[in-house]
Amino acid sequence: MRENAVVESVQGEYALVKVKRSTACGDSCATCSAQCKNQNSRIEVENKLGARVGESVVIEMKTSKVLKSAFIVYILPLIILFGTYFGADFLGYNETISVICSLVSFFITFIVLHFVDKRIKSSLAGAIVEINNRTL
Repeated sequence: MRENAVVESVQGEYALVKVKRSTACGDSCATCSAQCKNQNSRIEVENKLGARVGESVVIEMKTSKVLKSAFIVYILPLIILFGTYFGADFLGYNETISVICSLVSFFITFIVLHFVDKRIKSSLAGAIVEINNRTL
């Protein structure tokens, strides 16, 4: 997966880059009724090419790692939510207890994800593969 970005800061072998987040409507926000806010993401990537602050670069991340992290953040909590509900129901608890157990496990999942967030981000680390329009 390749994205255009701008280098915001450089720390040793890594650079903090700002990536413009793509919208679902294809950047035609004037005709879209979703009223989404197109925000920028900041990502730490390897800076093997020696990009400098302010330069426009192309970063690359493995698609499999991006999909894996999306699964962990979006799908895994839902699997845990429904799994806990049906597990509690299977064990014979009434519906109220099943719902409470599933909601508690759902929120615990997000708390755990918060603490392993750094590990997930470091496994996503992409790299700068191209520097656009470098002037010497």
